[in-house]
Amino acid sequence: MKLENAEFLTKVFLQVSADLNSVVYDDRADSGEHDPDYLKLRRGIGEVLGVLYSEVMVKVFKDFPDLTPAMLRDDYEDDEND
Repeated sequence: MKLENAEFLTKVFLQVSADLNSVVYDDRADSGEHDPDYLKLRRGIGEVLGVLYSEVMVKVFKDFPDLTPAMLRDDYEDDEND
């Protein structure tokens, strides 16, 4: 993968993650933490972000470690040492 593509994917991943997490946060405030619809939304968004991270971004960050965001660096480095 080209560096430019990796940079673009990182930017998109971080923005999508922030946007989807914002939706979850707002819905929790509106619905309540135990509302079944909120829990379903949170689970679905968590699955989407989890697959995007594990299937795409882990490879990007492995190939281009400098692109790994600081907030993910500790988790990623721990996985590398296992």
